[in-house]
Amino acid sequence: MKIKEYLKKQNMTTEAFSIKADTSYTTCVKWIYQSRIPSKNYMKKIYQITGGKVSANDFYDLGKNETLKND
Repeated sequence: MKIKEYLKKQNMTTEAFSIKADTSYTTCVKWIYQSRIPSKNYMKKIYQITGGKVSANDFYDLGKNETLKND
C-alpha cells in the first residue's frame, strides 16, 4: 500500500504522519508523491507507524514475485 492510500484510509493528514515519522512535511510529501524514496531508517519508521501496511516494496513497485536485479 502506498503512503497516500494509507493516509486516506486512516483519515490522517500529511502533517500528522510527518510528525509521527519525525521528519519534515516537505520530505513526507516527497515520499507520498514518490519523488523521493525514504532512507533505510525512515523506511523502518514508516513500516512501524503503518503496522506493516506500507513497506519498502511499495516504494519500488515490486510485485509479489518480483525482486530487484543487479544489472
